[in-house]
Amino acid sequence: MRKNILLLAVLLFCWTFSNGQDKFWKLLSKEEYAEASKEAENLANEEFDYLYLAAVCSHLNYDYDQYYQFSDYYLSQAQGESKGLTEILKSNYDESSYVINNYVGVVKQLNPSVELNSPDYYFTRSLDLKKTNPIAHNYMSMISIQNGQFKKGIEHAKKSISFDATYPEPYNNLAFGLFKTGDKEGAVDCLLQCLKKCPKNTNSTYMNYIQLACEEVVLMVDNLMFGAPGFTKNEDREVLIEALKIYPDNYLSMVNQFLSYSSYTEAGLLLEKLTPSQETNYRYFYLLGILGIYSNSSSKVNLAVESLIKNGGFDNALELGNEYFQNQQFEEASKIYQEIVPIAITSEQKIKVHANHGTALLQLEKYDEAIEVFKNALEFAPEDDITLTNIGIVYALKENKAKAREYLELAKNKCQSDQQMEAIDLWMKKVNE
Repeated sequence: MRKNILLLAVLLFCWTFSNGQDKFWKLLSKEEYAEASKEAENLANEEFDYLYLAAVCSHLNYDYDQYYQFSDYYLSQAQGESKGLTEILKSNYDESSYVINNYVGVVKQLNPSVELNSPDYYFTRSLDLKKTNPIAHNYMSMISIQNGQFKKGIEHAKKSISFDATYPEPYNNLAFGLFKTGDKEGAVDCLLQCLKKCPKNTNSTYMNYIQLACEEVVLMVDNLMFGAPGFTKNEDREVLIEALKIYPDNYLSMVNQFLSYSSYTEAGLLLEKLTPSQETNYRYFYLLGILGIYSNSSSKVNLAVESLIKNGGFDNALELGNEYFQNQQFEEASKIYQEIVPIAITSEQKIKVHANHGTALLQLEKYDEAIEVFKNALEFAPEDDITLTNIGIVYALKENKAKAREYLELAKNKCQSDQQMEAIDLWMKKVNE
């Protein structure tokens, strides 16, 4: 009887997995990339290579953040091994489907280690099946430009845009092709059109636009000189602002890109021109806070934190505290952590804010306060080995060896991480000396 039950369980698992595979390839064939990505993510629990297929679906759905999240994790775990991925693609390849040809070509373009034909083989096949095909034209544009065939690349990019004006990648290829053929003005305008017409954009769009449309200006930060891009003509900035107003998310992404270039003046001028809405409140005030941290404007940080607290933006406010912490500005970090405790709703949020606050106080050598805050964290996670370790460390620093040993022993009993165990053993050795 037991053998029959086990056999039934195995058969049920195989049927469920096979059913999921069929569903994924059907969704993919219908170009339902968002749903296909979810299905592939589920399949990855049993067949890890499907995580990369989920990543590529996200890429084709213009969800580039999720693409990088999935693909980076997959590639770090796969360590160059692509046999499983190759087998899945070969066994499900349908040469008569332009969608599947596109998909396999994109996988090969993004991950050359997969043992398949060259990407242009699949994109050429796809265009033979459907000429009004933006994905194939986009990648043929990319391949052509990479091979120095700029005219051909420009033609493919223009065709791709004509078939889908909301597809951001061909705009970038077209801009690069135009720039390489000496048409910088056309390249800048092309990227501007991308920002105006595409609800979602790649990081490359923002980076390329800034690099082509702006000049390098000297910025002083903590007595160090940085080359930061900025507009030399106010009217050029106004053109950008007008173009981006239709998509506030794109607008804020441009602000974020200027911040990444340490171009605080431009980031500030853009933020001044945008009125935050209910949809953009959290991100707007988070970016305002980041601007305040790096431009040494406490008034901007205070306004950002106050607004996030008012609107319940716990995670964004916590990140501002963490940014201060990473910069070793522990007083400022501690202040933010303390202020946002009342808007921590879930147990996870409460643990995070107390743990981070306690760590900041530890760095400030405010040991009694740190112990109190860490113990507050234990109320929501009594067996958390990291918090228990931290309390033990604080007692050790206070030279209360008995209390230190007590909490380090508790941490050791709960610890499941080798790295954390090394830290516990190190401090246990110190208090036993």
